[in-house]
Order: sequence, then structure tokens, then C-alpha cells
Amino acid sequence: MNIYHPNVDPHDVRQNYKEFGNQFCQEYYQRCDSNFQSLVYLYKPESLFTYLDNECIGFNNLHSLWVNQYGISNFKHDIKTVSAQPLGTLSLLITVTGMIGTNSNMPGNQNMFPFVETFLLQKDTNNQFFIYNNIFKILG
Repeated sequence: MNIYHPNVDPHDVRQNYKEFGNQFCQEYYQRCDSNFQSLVYLYKPESLFTYLDNECIGFNNLHSLWVNQYGISNFKHDIKTVSAQPLGTLSLLITVTGMIGTNSNMPGNQNMFPFVETFLLQKDTNNQFFIYNNIFKILG
């Protein structure tokens, strides 16, 4: 993910971390809700996930967990808050709260559950953000 800002050092996330965080979340959840397989480009093979207490490494393993273990074929997110903080000049910590629905709670079924999701984004050698760590929890 590349975000351009004139007159700002593109290598230093501290100068515009809130905007980075909001833009990342907008793109991430739009893609997740429309075609979650398209999220693969935001991850590296070493990306670590904790999804409902299950850990896996790499997007393909996460995708397999969603589809094979949980039977998820689609998502619907309603984002309530996005909070971001820089970690040095090359990393960004983002925490998101909202409501989530899957499969049978798609249009017509209003079963949505509160969630919190935390991302650690890092910049790679091409100055592009990728998801290095991701933790997802259903609340309540």
C-alpha cells in the first residue's frame, strides 16, 4: 500500500500516521468484505496471525483457517473506531473496533458481533506497508 503526501518524508510514518491508519483500514475492510482473497497482497509469507486464539503464519494459512475450519465464505464489517500510533519511522500499530458478520449473517440477517482487530504494519525494502502481525478477537 503506497500513500503519497507532498512535502512529507515518505519513509517516516510519524508525520502522518493517523491518515496512514485510516486509509489502510478503509482499503483493508473494503477488500475483506468484497473479496477477502484479494487481501493476499497486503501480507508477506512471514506474517503472523492470531484469529480467535488460533495462530498461523502467512495469508494462505489464514485463508485456509477461515474457509476450512470456520466455513467462512464472506464478511461484512461495520467499523466504529480506528486508532493508530507510529512505532519508530517504519512501523504502524493500528487497533480497530466494530461489528462483524459472516456468511449467514449477510444481508437480511442482522447477527453482527463486536470485534477488535490489531495490526502491526511494517514497510518493506520498497517502502510499501505490509501486515506483519494481525490479532483478531470477537468481544463479549
